[in-house]
Amino acid sequence: MPAGRPAAEVRVALEDVVRSAGGTPDLDALTEFAEQIEAGQNPFA
Repeated sequence: MPAGRPAAEVRVALEDVVRSAGGTPDLDALTEFAEQIEAGQNPFA
C-alpha cells in the first residue's frame, strides 16, 4: 500500500486481509497501522 492512501482506505484493506485469513481484526491496531502507512511509515518493519 503506497504512502499517501487515506488511513480509512488502508484500514479497510487491512481488515479484509485479516478476515480472509480467518482472523478477527483488532480495529484499534489496524487504525494505528493505517495512520502510520498514510504518513509514509512502515509499521511492519
